[in-house]
Amino acid sequence: MKNDENDFLKLAYRYYPKGISDEDITLYQKTPEFQQLTESLRERKYLDDKWQKLLNGLQERFECLDIGVPDRIIRGYRIAIVLSSPKPHYIVVNISKLIPYYCYYTKSEREDLRFSEPGYLTFSDFISSDQEIINWISEQIQFHFEGYKEFPPQLPFVTIEDVKFDERGILLSNKSQLYFTPMTLFNAFFSTNIFY
Repeated sequence: MKNDENDFLKLAYRYYPKGISDEDITLYQKTPEFQQLTESLRERKYLDDKWQKLLNGLQERFECLDIGVPDRIIRGYRIAIVLSSPKPHYIVVNISKLIPYYCYYTKSEREDLRFSEPGYLTFSDFISSDQEIINWISEQIQFHFEGYKEFPPQLPFVTIEDVKFDERGILLSNKSQLYFTPMTLFNAFFSTNIFY
Protein backbone atom coordinates (compact mmCIF):
# COMPACT_ATOMS: atom_id res chain seq x y z
CA MET A 1 0.00 0.00 0.00
CA LYS A 2 3.00 2.30 0.52
CA ASN A 3 3.54 2.25 -3.25
CA ASP A 4 -0.04 3.49 -3.78
CA GLU A 5 0.52 6.24 -1.25
CA ASN A 6 3.73 7.37 -2.97
CA ASP A 7 2.06 7.31 -6.40
CA PHE A 8 -0.83 9.47 -5.17
CA LEU A 9 1.58 11.90 -3.47
CA LYS A 10 3.61 12.27 -6.68
CA LEU A 11 0.42 12.96 -8.58
CA ALA A 12 -0.71 15.53 -6.01
CA TYR A 13 2.55 17.46 -6.42
CA ARG A 14 1.76 17.79 -10.13
CA TYR A 15 -1.22 19.96 -9.12
CA TYR A 16 -0.08 21.62 -5.89
CA PRO A 17 3.34 23.25 -5.52
CA LYS A 18 5.24 23.04 -2.28
CA GLY A 19 5.05 26.15 -0.15
CA ILE A 20 1.92 27.65 -1.70
CA SER A 21 -1.65 27.21 -0.56
CA ASP A 22 -4.08 26.37 -3.35
CA GLU A 23 -6.31 29.04 -1.79
CA ASP A 24 -3.72 31.80 -2.34
CA ILE A 25 -4.93 32.31 -5.87
CA THR A 26 -2.63 35.24 -6.70
CA LEU A 27 0.49 33.14 -6.25
CA TYR A 28 -0.99 29.77 -7.13
CA GLN A 29 -2.25 30.94 -10.56
CA LYS A 30 1.32 31.74 -11.57
CA THR A 31 2.57 28.19 -11.06
CA PRO A 32 2.87 25.41 -13.66
CA GLU A 33 1.01 23.17 -11.20
CA PHE A 34 -2.04 25.42 -11.39
CA GLN A 35 -1.89 25.31 -15.19
CA GLN A 36 -1.74 21.51 -15.02
CA LEU A 37 -4.73 21.43 -12.66
CA THR A 38 -6.91 23.70 -14.77
CA GLU A 39 -5.99 21.86 -17.98
CA SER A 40 -6.83 18.50 -16.39
CA LEU A 41 -10.19 19.83 -15.16
CA ARG A 42 -10.96 21.31 -18.58
CA GLU A 43 -10.19 17.96 -20.27
CA ARG A 44 -12.62 16.23 -17.91
CA LYS A 45 -15.55 18.60 -18.39
CA TYR A 46 -17.38 15.70 -20.09
CA LEU A 47 -17.69 14.06 -16.64
CA ASP A 48 -20.37 16.63 -15.70
CA ASP A 49 -22.96 14.77 -17.81
CA LYS A 50 -21.99 11.44 -16.24
CA TRP A 51 -22.39 12.96 -12.77
CA GLN A 52 -25.83 14.33 -13.63
CA LYS A 53 -27.01 10.90 -14.83
CA LEU A 54 -25.65 9.24 -11.69
CA LEU A 55 -27.21 11.92 -9.50
CA ASN A 56 -30.60 11.44 -11.15
CA GLY A 57 -30.45 7.73 -10.26
CA LEU A 58 -29.38 8.45 -6.68
CA GLN A 59 -32.18 10.96 -6.22
CA GLU A 60 -34.75 8.43 -7.43
CA ARG A 61 -33.73 5.99 -4.71
CA PHE A 62 -32.49 8.16 -1.81
CA GLU A 63 -32.97 11.51 -0.20
CA CYS A 64 -29.87 13.43 -1.29
CA LEU A 65 -28.41 16.57 0.21
CA ASP A 66 -26.18 18.92 -1.74
CA ILE A 67 -23.53 19.61 0.83
CA GLY A 68 -21.09 22.10 2.17
CA VAL A 69 -19.50 25.27 0.95
CA PRO A 70 -18.63 25.05 -2.76
CA ASP A 71 -14.92 24.69 -3.44
CA ARG A 72 -13.31 27.59 -5.27
CA ILE A 73 -11.67 25.07 -7.59
CA ILE A 74 -14.11 22.21 -8.07
CA ARG A 75 -12.04 19.04 -8.30
CA GLY A 76 -14.75 16.52 -7.61
CA TYR A 77 -18.44 15.80 -7.23
CA ARG A 78 -20.07 15.16 -3.87
CA ILE A 79 -23.46 14.41 -2.43
CA ALA A 80 -24.74 13.22 0.93
CA ILE A 81 -27.18 10.33 1.07
CA VAL A 82 -29.56 10.98 3.98
CA LEU A 83 -30.34 7.86 6.01
CA SER A 84 -32.64 7.44 9.01
CA SER A 85 -31.59 4.06 10.38
CA PRO A 86 -30.25 2.75 12.59
CA LYS A 87 -30.09 6.43 13.57
CA PRO A 88 -30.02 9.60 11.40
CA HIS A 89 -26.73 9.86 9.51
CA TYR A 90 -25.22 10.46 6.08
CA ILE A 91 -23.10 8.55 3.62
CA VAL A 92 -21.09 11.14 1.74
CA VAL A 93 -20.19 10.16 -1.83
CA ASN A 94 -17.18 11.82 -3.51
CA ILE A 95 -16.03 11.33 -7.11
CA SER A 96 -12.80 12.94 -8.29
CA LYS A 97 -12.46 14.88 -11.52
CA LEU A 98 -8.65 14.63 -11.35
CA ILE A 99 -8.15 10.89 -10.86
CA PRO A 100 -10.40 7.93 -11.72
CA TYR A 101 -11.41 7.27 -8.12
CA TYR A 102 -14.35 7.70 -5.77
CA CYS A 103 -14.75 7.38 -2.01
CA TYR A 104 -17.34 7.31 0.74
CA TYR A 105 -17.32 8.32 4.35
CA THR A 106 -19.66 8.52 7.28
CA LYS A 107 -19.44 9.45 10.93
CA SER A 108 -17.82 6.86 13.15
CA GLU A 109 -20.09 5.05 15.57
CA ARG A 110 -17.80 6.07 18.43
CA GLU A 111 -19.62 8.75 20.40
CA ASP A 112 -16.54 9.93 22.30
CA LEU A 113 -14.69 11.40 19.29
CA ARG A 114 -14.68 15.06 18.27
CA PHE A 115 -14.65 16.12 14.61
CA SER A 116 -10.95 16.99 14.62
CA GLU A 117 -9.88 13.63 16.04
CA PRO A 118 -8.66 10.73 13.89
CA GLY A 119 -11.37 8.17 13.54
CA TYR A 120 -14.29 10.62 13.74
CA LEU A 121 -15.03 9.73 10.12
CA THR A 122 -14.76 6.29 8.65
CA PHE A 123 -13.95 5.46 5.03
CA SER A 124 -14.37 1.69 5.49
CA ASP A 125 -15.83 -0.93 7.83
CA PHE A 126 -19.35 0.39 7.45
CA ILE A 127 -22.32 -1.11 9.25
CA SER A 128 -24.00 -3.79 7.14
CA SER A 129 -27.01 -1.68 6.11
CA ASP A 130 -24.69 1.13 4.95
CA GLN A 131 -22.44 -1.35 3.16
CA GLU A 132 -25.40 -2.61 1.12
CA ILE A 133 -26.12 0.95 0.01
CA ILE A 134 -22.45 1.58 -0.75
CA ASN A 135 -22.28 -1.58 -2.85
CA TRP A 136 -25.26 -0.45 -4.90
CA ILE A 137 -23.85 3.06 -5.36
CA SER A 138 -20.46 1.60 -6.35
CA GLU A 139 -22.13 -0.38 -9.12
CA GLN A 140 -23.84 2.79 -10.34
CA ILE A 141 -20.61 4.81 -10.25
CA GLN A 142 -18.74 2.13 -12.17
CA PHE A 143 -21.56 2.01 -14.73
CA HIS A 144 -21.52 5.78 -15.33
CA PHE A 145 -17.81 6.43 -14.70
CA GLU A 146 -16.13 3.63 -16.62
CA GLY A 147 -12.74 2.68 -15.20
CA TYR A 148 -13.26 4.40 -11.84
CA LYS A 149 -12.19 2.52 -8.69
CA GLU A 150 -12.65 3.06 -4.99
CA PHE A 151 -9.92 5.21 -3.47
CA PRO A 152 -7.95 3.18 -0.90
CA PRO A 153 -9.83 3.87 2.36
CA GLN A 154 -6.65 4.16 4.43
CA LEU A 155 -5.27 7.03 2.29
CA PRO A 156 -7.68 10.02 2.40
CA PHE A 157 -5.96 11.65 5.39
CA VAL A 158 -2.38 11.09 4.22
CA THR A 159 -0.79 14.53 4.38
CA ILE A 160 1.01 16.19 1.51
CA GLU A 161 4.20 17.62 2.96
CA ASP A 162 4.76 21.37 2.60
CA VAL A 163 1.41 22.01 0.91
CA LYS A 164 -0.76 23.60 3.55
CA PHE A 165 -3.84 25.73 3.76
CA ASP A 166 -6.49 27.00 6.10
CA GLU A 167 -9.93 28.48 5.55
CA ARG A 168 -8.40 31.80 4.60
CA GLY A 169 -6.00 30.24 2.13
CA ILE A 170 -2.84 31.92 3.40
CA LEU A 171 0.52 31.24 1.82
CA LEU A 172 2.57 28.81 3.86
CA SER A 173 5.83 30.52 4.69
CA ASN A 174 6.53 29.80 8.34
CA LYS A 175 6.19 26.26 9.65
CA SER A 176 5.97 27.55 13.21
CA GLN A 177 2.45 28.79 12.44
CA LEU A 178 0.68 25.75 13.78
CA TYR A 179 -2.81 26.95 12.92
CA PHE A 180 -2.23 25.86 9.34
CA THR A 181 -3.58 22.43 8.56
CA PRO A 182 -1.84 20.12 6.12
CA MET A 183 -3.43 19.37 2.80
CA THR A 184 -4.42 15.72 2.52
CA LEU A 185 -4.91 13.42 -0.44
CA PHE A 186 -8.66 13.85 0.11
CA ASN A 187 -8.28 17.63 -0.22
CA ALA A 188 -6.05 17.31 -3.27
CA PHE A 189 -8.32 15.06 -5.31
CA PHE A 190 -11.84 15.38 -3.93
CA SER A 191 -12.63 18.54 -1.97
CA THR A 192 -11.30 21.19 0.36
CA ASN A 193 -14.17 20.49 2.72
CA ILE A 194 -15.09 17.48 4.80
CA PHE A 195 -18.82 17.50 5.45
CA TYR A 196 -20.61 16.09 8.44
